[in-house]
Amino acid sequence: MSAEALLEPEAITRLIGFGGPKLARGMVELFVANAPAKAAEAREALDCGDAAALRAALHGLKSSAGQLGAMTLFRACTAGEELASRGELTACAAHLQRVEADLPVVCRQLLAAVPSR
Repeated sequence: MSAEALLEPEAITRLIGFGGPKLARGMVELFVANAPAKAAEAREALDCGDAAALRAALHGLKSSAGQLGAMTLFRACTAGEELASRGELTACAAHLQRVEADLPVVCRQLLAAVPSR
């Protein structure tokens, strides 16, 4: 998948239209600050076999990713969350790998997509 396909540009445009560039920038900065920790929590939960913690970490990341238009992250988190809720941890690994691979690129793209302060 190309780096350009990781984001839905219309999502940032909608956020700016809804609350202005300051809100959009704040939401992106909050995501960039917190998403890596959520991904690390998900990895630790998967490695420890803790389905509930994995589901919770992916759920939190999913919501933010969806609002910001990070659709590959949103889809991977959704699929992983559903599998974790059924205790299918082995199947979650590929989805978490997608999150871990895409997250740094998504963060850079999000920061570039919103007006600076």
